[in-house]
Amino acid sequence: MDPTLLTNFGAAGLIACCWLLERRAALTRDKQLADAHNKLITERLGFDTLATLTQNCTRALTALESTQRILLNRLQPRLQSRRRPRTTR
Repeated sequence: MDPTLLTNFGAAGLIACCWLLERRAALTRDKQLADAHNKLITERLGFDTLATLTQNCTRALTALESTQRILLNRLQPRLQSRRRPRTTR
């Protein structure tokens, strides 16, 4: 921009130019903040979903482990009786 154009409008023109430049920068900054906010909200929803999924998987694995322990405890006597050497008569 030619500096002589600013001098034609005087101090009021310079102030108006500065105000317009500041408004343009503020709009850009506001858009960046809005985009960052939307990204954070989206990521938060993703993290909430991941936390719920992890909790559900942990619950399922705990139930599976408990069931396997019960099954093993019930089968243990049978397994031990098969391991004992049989005496021949």
